[in-house]
Amino acid sequence: TAEAAVFSDLLAAHGLATDSVALRSNGPGGRTLVAARDLGSDEVALAVPRRLLLTAHRSGAIGGLAGQTDLVWDAAGDLREEVGEAMFKRGATWDVRLALAVLEATAGCGGELWDAYRRFLPLPHELSSPVCLPAELLAELREPAVAS
Repeated sequence: TAEAAVFSDLLAAHGLATDSVALRSNGPGGRTLVAARDLGSDEVALAVPRRLLLTAHRSGAIGGLAGQTDLVWDAAGDLREEVGEAMFKRGATWDVRLALAVLEATAGCGGELWDAYRRFLPLPHELSSPVCLPAELLAELREPAVAS
């Protein structure tokens, strides 16, 4: 498929092995990473180098983020810096900051890899479910079994 070719190109562009794994469709909107060939018991299917990862230190400092949007900068400060006590008391723990970093990376602040990778992520409307809707909108659903 075209997606599989784009994924293979993404791996190759960053020096990752492209012969051991393949992207396969797993139904509407679903994808699965599978072995593309028989692998030996001690053979690694895919190794992603640290330089391509988003990481979080327990201090809250995020590694691997190329930049930030002004909105997140104003709300959370520089995600690449340690969290001060005041921000920590406001809930800026490493896991929250890592989640913000993933949002930032897929919004265009993660660099070349993340710019390409975000094309594989589902669109927001594909992830929404009635459980996520506020009570006011649940009442607008036509199917009573879904609304309850």
